[in-house]
Amino acid sequence: MQLANKRIAFLIEEGFEDLEFWVVYMRLVEEGATVHITGPKAGVTYVSKSKGLTATSEVSADDLSADDLAAVVVRPTSCGAMTA
Repeated sequence: MQLANKRIAFLIEEGFEDLEFWVVYMRLVEEGATVHITGPKAGVTYVSKSKGLTATSEVSADDLSADDLAAVVVRPTSCGAMTA
């Protein structure tokens, strides 16, 4: 468990790539990280590009502080039109 006690934000937006999101998410959790599914707004369910899977944001990007995170995962297709 190399990532035990580490908090990681994983950015997500409508049209995310199934495997780019879920495989990485699961591996981070397997290594002990606390992964926060992070979108423009909390509590929004996003549909993948293939329309086969969904993921619901737990927090909004505005709710997190970089000081509290070990990492932020940004996949090319995970943040769509998300703005800072």
